[in-house]
Amino acid sequence: GIVTVNETKGILDREEYPRWELTFYAYDACKTYDSNCKVQQSDDCLVVIIVDDINDEFPQNFDWSPKDDPDHLHATELLNEGSEVTSDGVTPYRITARDDDEPNTNNSQITFEVLRVTNVNTGEESQMFQAVSSYWDNAGETQYFCTLITTINMTGLKGLYDIEIM
Repeated sequence: GIVTVNETKGILDREEYPRWELTFYAYDACKTYDSNCKVQQSDDCLVVIIVDDINDEFPQNFDWSPKDDPDHLHATELLNEGSEVTSDGVTPYRITARDDDEPNTNNSQITFEVLRVTNVNTGEESQMFQAVSSYWDNAGETQYFCTLITTINMTGLKGLYDIEIM
């Protein structure tokens, strides 16, 4: 026989149900007028369906740590070009996100990019930061994050900047 998905009843969503187990039996038929016929049944046949992942989820739950300020990352004007932006001069900020596609596959891999850095007061755009994407293994699940690296010498720079990261 053929097994199909009735798309009018819904869709297969790997994030909700990544695995299905179907049990099949085969029966022979008796003619309705044959009262002596005994229906014969096969042994059960278990079919396991693994739903393949498609890249249908997007990164979400952006956050950063450490959160010494709940609204802002702070970068000191003492940073030289190529320096990691840190909260205390030692601990780098880590910007994290999560993707609900199948873990540890290309579909759930996250790469970060600084799209725009804008001075809040002047509206002037700058390319003063670069996102360096990385990951670590956390109990068998890959966690993606980035750190920010300065692309210019920050000496003498002042102000509040919006950083748009994708």
